[in-house]
Amino acid sequence: MRKYISTLCLLLSAAFILPSCMNEDEVSVTLYDDTAITGFHITSAKITRHTLSSKGEDSTFIITDETVSRFPFSIDHQRGEIYNVDSLPLGTDAEKLLCAYYTKNNGYVLIENVLNDSVKYFSTTDSTDFRVPRYVQVHASDNSSSRRYRITVNVRQEETGVSKWSRLPDCEYFKSMKGVRILADGNAVYAFGSDGTNTSVYACDITDGSVWTQRNVTLGADIYNNVAVRNDSLFILDGETVKVSADGGLSFADLAASTGLARLVGCGTTELHAIYATGEPAVSTDGGRTWAADRAEADNAADKVMLPAYAVSYDCSAFKYNDNTDYAVMAVTRNETDANPMVWRKIVEYGAGSMPGKWVNIGKDDSYRYPLPAMKSLCLFGFGGNQYAVGLKAVEDGGGTILSPIYESRDGGITWKANKKHTLPESIDNAATSVAAVTDMNGNIWIVCGGTGQVWRGKLGV
Repeated sequence: MRKYISTLCLLLSAAFILPSCMNEDEVSVTLYDDTAITGFHITSAKITRHTLSSKGEDSTFIITDETVSRFPFSIDHQRGEIYNVDSLPLGTDAEKLLCAYYTKNNGYVLIENVLNDSVKYFSTTDSTDFRVPRYVQVHASDNSSSRRYRITVNVRQEETGVSKWSRLPDCEYFKSMKGVRILADGNAVYAFGSDGTNTSVYACDITDGSVWTQRNVTLGADIYNNVAVRNDSLFILDGETVKVSADGGLSFADLAASTGLARLVGCGTTELHAIYATGEPAVSTDGGRTWAADRAEADNAADKVMLPAYAVSYDCSAFKYNDNTDYAVMAVTRNETDANPMVWRKIVEYGAGSMPGKWVNIGKDDSYRYPLPAMKSLCLFGFGGNQYAVGLKAVEDGGGTILSPIYESRDGGITWKANKKHTLPESIDNAATSVAAVTDMNGNIWIVCGGTGQVWRGKLGV
């Protein structure tokens, strides 16, 4: 780390020398004492493609691909992590990647070498080697503070176009679950399972999947429907009281009482979302401590009421078109006999100078050919910037339910279609009485089946 000093001295010297060469009336420099990386993405990559010659022989060629800029990167400021949930395409040369980044208050960024013993300016015009995670430092413009981030660029290691699933060991706990929700943070996957009387909490290491540990807490039967996770904090709604766990579900402490909330829906980077008992959406921007009415827009007044009488599903992912933006989708099934849930979406910007977003009812009319079907145990999850849904659908002329196909929405929740690229595991047990799915920070999709105890992990074909 001794080499840091010389680099920083050069940067500081430039900051002092430049103003001294100008007339005092010609320049006004404002320096700030705080900064952060607010956005990051890959702008260009070299990708090896395969093709067949006229003789049927395999050959390769290399292209320069700028569509990699569409792969969103998540920024966890608390943990100092920057990563892409959906891996870059197979064949991407991670040794030579061009990237772009944005900072708060014009902070400047240095990148450490692979050995982490020297730094240099983090260039957006020269390629960077991301075959291994790289550490960068963002320094405030007055050089009084800095932050360190670990950038991980995930590249797909297997063939695209088909879904890949691995069956993990069955979990005995899950065989008695009548309802289940699963959540994921940077360390673990959590399952909240209800046996009809109580909700129990289970945790599994995100890199493992074979061992689930039951937490020594007993919650109400419907708590599994009222859970959310942000960073390393788990939130639940118990009655009208919001509770939080900072120890992975080992214990929960009261955070906000008498909130008037009827359903805790989920959370994104900066907002927690819920529904009041009146049916109106609610939002918290201070980590669940206080709540206020959220804005909602629909074609008619009746559709503004999100009565959570039957089921609510939710996903919040990085918006694939803008940095510093979440895209939240909520599917509200108000009655068990509804043919289709109401689908809402909210764009949540959290960059400097952003304006508050609002929930918009996507709605449907006679031209709406591919609505999301209402299903028992419906769950939403994000992957590659798109939204997906799976649940239990009724068996025609036979009674009971079976697992639905995976429905994909490429237009933010307007149309939902099933296709051959996005398939469930062939040997998944259709006798499941409930199902839950979540995408973890490594881009892996987890599926837990209540009633059968099956646990699956994999990726969708894209």
